[in-house]
Amino acid sequence: MGQNLAVSNPSSIEETAWELFETGSYEEVIEIAKKIRITLF
Repeated sequence: MGQNLAVSNPSSIEETAWELFETGSYEEVIEIAKKIRITLF
């Protein structure tokens, strides 16, 4: 859910990840982090 938003709009990745983290969606935060790492390098 939140992952798709983060991937489609790079400027909101941190905001989306933080909101997911605050709500306890740690697995989704991990997936976002993996995708960021892949796209940044």
